[in-house]
Amino acid sequence: MQSTKLNNLLIEAGLDDKEADVYLAALELGKTTILEIAKHSKVKRSTVYEIIPALENKGLIKRAKVGKKYFYLAESPKTVVTLIKEREKRFAEALPQLMSLFNSQEERPKVYFYQGPEEIKQMYEDTIREGKDILNYTSIINLYQYLDKEWVDDYIKRRIDAGIKTRIIALVSRESEEWHDKAKTELREIRLVPKDDYNFSADVHIYGNKVIITTYKSGLFGLLIEDVNIAQMQKMAFELMWLGAEKVL
Repeated sequence: MQSTKLNNLLIEAGLDDKEADVYLAALELGKTTILEIAKHSKVKRSTVYEIIPALENKGLIKRAKVGKKYFYLAESPKTVVTLIKEREKRFAEALPQLMSLFNSQEERPKVYFYQGPEEIKQMYEDTIREGKDILNYTSIINLYQYLDKEWVDDYIKRRIDAGIKTRIIALVSRESEEWHDKAKTELREIRLVPKDDYNFSADVHIYGNKVIITTYKSGLFGLLIEDVNIAQMQKMAFELMWLGAEKVL
């Protein structure tokens, strides 16, 4: 096995690259001196002086004084296995605390931001992937104005093919009347609200544990929020508006 591979294995065991170089040099040299280790490892002697105590603390090198001179001897590579086991033990002890941090993060709402027509289209694709029925309040007009009709029609077709039903609260418009004409064949139910009382400057899609909000007034921006509580509140708000919508199509 090449020395570079041995070096990498030692780094994986917890040594830094210089520590690995010094330990390998000492391992090859046997009983040796700082000067010889520096020459063999090509690590500066001043750096070797700094590294030796760290390797001693890890049990990888021991030193002995002969007369007035210190000699250094590498411990058995089996000590590296002990180091790995100790690291695994420390990690296992810390795992419950790490998992608590991970779980608390999972409970936070996940929010994704989209901008521009192409990114907004990608955002809407999530409603197809999720495969859940959709609650939606929309002006419809904005949808066709900012996203091309060909894509909208293709999206509707793929939603139908996936068996995804939708209930829509929409502003009264020519477009909403057209959607009404195809309501049954396109798995759609619509209730309309007057423009004078409602001004939808944003579209909202609620499905599964997710909510999509698309705004048009200051450019085309979208938010996809994944959170069970937020989705549930939005579903409740939709149902209240659904009951208040006067015209049923």
